[in-house]
Amino acid sequence: ERRRRGRRWRRFSGEKSAELNEAAKAVRDQVQTFTTPVELFKRIGPQTFPEKFLVLAAWHEAAAAQAGADRAFSGRLLVNALVELGETPPANPARDVQQALAQGWLARTGHRQLNVTNTGWLHVKEMLTGGGEDSDDEVVLV
Repeated sequence: ERRRRGRRWRRFSGEKSAELNEAAKAVRDQVQTFTTPVELFKRIGPQTFPEKFLVLAAWHEAAAAQAGADRAFSGRLLVNALVELGETPPANPARDVQQALAQGWLARTGHRQLNVTNTGWLHVKEMLTGGGEDSDDEVVLV
């Protein structure tokens, strides 16, 4: 068991998070205008736990980028943030994080470390605008 965990740690230890493209950075900048995760959460109204995790992750990354901090986070941070919002946590958070990974919204960047991907940022934009995948509308903050 110990040997297996050691191999897994080495597999993730050298990875760097992927650079955000300009469209993703623009969405991140828009997310930075929300002062609290509650405000962003209410504006978007995510329906599924993977979407809820994505919204919370996006807010965390936007706040970290604004502060000049590391943008990586753990799944535990997402569950704790969800509870702080007064939401009932999922029965199986690992499954829901895995679903967000499978959708391409989040990516593993280290041992138990995650980041929002370019695809994830674009999905946040879609949820903000209420548009479909082809929506190029600007996000209008009320």
